[in-house]
Amino acid sequence: METLNQVLQTGKTTTENAFRIFDELEPATIELLIGHWKGYSLNTDHPQDGSLEAAGWYGKIFEDAQNVSPLVFYTSYGTDTFFADPVKLAKLAADYPSVQGKVGDFREEIETTEYKAHLRMTQYRDKISATMIYDNLPINDIFKKIDEDTLLGVMDAKGDPNSFFFILVRDDI
Repeated sequence: METLNQVLQTGKTTTENAFRIFDELEPATIELLIGHWKGYSLNTDHPQDGSLEAAGWYGKIFEDAQNVSPLVFYTSYGTDTFFADPVKLAKLAADYPSVQGKVGDFREEIETTEYKAHLRMTQYRDKISATMIYDNLPINDIFKKIDEDTLLGVMDAKGDPNSFFFILVRDDI
């Protein structure tokens, strides 16, 4: 089994080891999450591994417990960012499964100015930790604290037997 440091260096591990590490980490608090966070997949052979990065994913923005943008993407030019509506993004993916590349090319179809998630403390795997709850999708992202500026997240989507792991790194300017 790889250690946390090895996993962070390589960006990959098994689902079993990711859960072992997740379970050993300290729970995250809502207060810790407030801010801007860059994200990247933790490769565990989940079907979604790398797909967000390929689509131009920046990360997540937590303004406060009620106002969260769960999906922030870079524009087509890769310099600015915009909030994506998770429901519109899921519809785009369903309607055009062969679409590849940056979602910034579809900005007009998926952009929103509204926050589409909120934060609560919830129990997951016998521990209470900060959880991002999507407002209109059956998805929760649960966070554990690696350190003050790094989080390990796991996406728990209703009906999906696989767990998608990702890392968030604080990016407050």
